[in-house]
Amino acid sequence: MVAYIQGIFQTLIDNWSMILPLLFFSLFIYWISPEEGRQWIKNYPVPIIFFLIMFLRVLITTLFSLKTQLSFPSILGIVNSLFVAIFMGIVVFSYIIRSAPKRQAQGVLERFYPVFVVVFHLMGTSILSTHTKSNYVPWVYITGLILCVSGITLNIASLWQLKNSFSVMVEVRKLVNTGVYRLIRHPLYTGELIHLLGVCMLFNNRFSYLFFIVVTIMQLSRAKLEERKLSMHLPEYRLYKQQTGFIFPRLGILWTQWRRGGGN
Repeated sequence: MVAYIQGIFQTLIDNWSMILPLLFFSLFIYWISPEEGRQWIKNYPVPIIFFLIMFLRVLITTLFSLKTQLSFPSILGIVNSLFVAIFMGIVVFSYIIRSAPKRQAQGVLERFYPVFVVVFHLMGTSILSTHTKSNYVPWVYITGLILCVSGITLNIASLWQLKNSFSVMVEVRKLVNTGVYRLIRHPLYTGELIHLLGVCMLFNNRFSYLFFIVVTIMQLSRAKLEERKLSMHLPEYRLYKQQTGFIFPRLGILWTQWRRGGGN
């Protein structure tokens, strides 16, 4: 037990360039409103510098991996790393340009819980990668890489469409119902869970799959918190909720839209 705890602390030390910016940014978005945040970033660009460190860390790791002999799995791994770096950049961009909330997060559950889920997800993944034994099975590994790339691609597309309505905490902003949001209400969570499932398949052990189940429950409960607040303060959200799927498209809606588009 002592060795395991020591290992976790060693992981935190080894991954300081990723974890320190995450913790700093988490405290930043918890305590500062969007208006104050934009002014704070303008005057003190420390969070941007920290996230640039994260971006460069991923990019440098990816460039070094190019020296290895290329194969289908290695190409998928490189694409995934680059897309993760791009996604991080869009997160920072979206946070800076986002509009002021119509209704701000209230209380610990709406303010702290979403931040906790994000940090738990990222730190848990880091700990899994260094303190669990991977069980390599070729088809499982390749499938995991495909899911990683698919999930992060969906995340990039979803966040780019969301942009100035982006929020980490449970807040109300302008409803986005175009693009992938025309089919599902929480494509960001869908992409995150697909990507995480892919990561867990790379490790392919019971701890990774247990971690996936825990994070899935946390993300779905987070989405439900958001839906409750949006339904209370956005009348149009109730109709939107009836016309879309939760984290996956409704087959009936897909069929109707396909027919309207001339699929018949």
